[in-house]
Amino acid sequence: MSEEEICIVHWKVTATFENGDYVLQFGSSESKEQALREMKKEEQLIRQQYRDRVRELDFWNICEVNESKHA
Repeated sequence: MSEEEICIVHWKVTATFENGDYVLQFGSSESKEQALREMKKEEQLIRQQYRDRVRELDFWNICEVNESKHA
């Protein structure tokens, strides 16, 4: 990635519960590493809040590259 490219990582964490309900947390980060840390934090908060009702967790992220033009 060149100096002119800026990557914003959009991410979401989806938790599906035993009863079929779900909760969705999402955000954007300045790097893949930061996104992974924030997704892990959200996972821990979901597991703490909903404990044994979580049936499945799904993680998704994508890097969106924006090119900035400097004169």
